[in-house]
Amino acid sequence: MEARLSDYQQKMKLLFDKKAKDKPQQPRDLVLRWDVRQEDKGKHGKFDPLWFGPFRIVEGRGKNTFLLEKLDGELLELQVNGKFLKFYFHN
Repeated sequence: MEARLSDYQQKMKLLFDKKAKDKPQQPRDLVLRWDVRQEDKGKHGKFDPLWFGPFRIVEGRGKNTFLLEKLDGELLELQVNGKFLKFYFHN
């Protein structure tokens, strides 16, 4: 039973990796992170910010996962999926 489960998980990972696109973000880029907890309607006000940051990318892990740090150098504990990031542009 466990062998069938691991085979299924490997097939699902291959399908996901096939669709996953490499993100253009590179280490040292500044990005904003999407606030997933306030994403649903009614969990935020009209003018509440839904993006946090800026953060600096420390390194990419895998095709679409990134390790971030605050601008003061403090590392974030969790890795972030690239679909929850967008470039931060400043003057």
